[in-house]
Amino acid sequence: WLVEVRYPDGTRRRQRFRREREALRAWSAEQSKIDEGTWRTTAPRTLTFGEVLDRYREHARIQVASFESYTVPALKVWEAGIPRETLLARVTPAMIDAVKLKRAEKVQKSSVDRNLQVLRRLFNWAIEQGLAAENPVRRVKFFRADVKRLRYLTEDEYKLLLAEAAKVTRSPFLRDAIELAVHTGLRRGNLLGLQWSWVDWENRVIRVPRTKNGKPHAVPLSATAYATLKRLWDAKQD
Repeated sequence: WLVEVRYPDGTRRRQRFRREREALRAWSAEQSKIDEGTWRTTAPRTLTFGEVLDRYREHARIQVASFESYTVPALKVWEAGIPRETLLARVTPAMIDAVKLKRAEKVQKSSVDRNLQVLRRLFNWAIEQGLAAENPVRRVKFFRADVKRLRYLTEDEYKLLLAEAAKVTRSPFLRDAIELAVHTGLRRGNLLGLQWSWVDWENRVIRVPRTKNGKPHAVPLSATAYATLKRLWDAKQD
């Protein structure tokens, strides 16, 4: 009797047995390991979810740029939803999905997706460290289908928006902010936190030292964006 077992990482194992009963027993044992997440012998079987969560928190504190605003809240969600004493290998897609659905009753689905992204990173990190055999989040469905279709302003809509912005006297720089947002594509945080030292006038580039993912980013300036910044700079010098 030939037993072939296919593992989650794409590998497979073949073994021959003289008796059907022995073959079925061996096949059943390997399937149980796959279901429990303990099929990879290098993955610890006694490590708890809480222990790994604590280790990942320390790792992310240094490595993740948006640790306080993004990672910390998400980890608290999973710490509250999955008992800390649960063996990491016993954290299943069904457990994660239950927390996901309960969370979706309280917050927007996009927020739930962000929580799932953090948990997915936790398991990916655990696999890299040899602490986990697989990532159960891979088999959990995200709410991405609810994301609204991306739409761009038409030229007439853009002109109308600028005209209306110019009428808002309590925000004299609103029109300038809209022009820069449209012509640079900067995120709101980087746009509102823009510093003059980031502007490379000679090469007509905005050099953001650190973006949301923690990496520097260079944004070429169009003629309109350059003119807007030059006007603001000149006004600052007066």
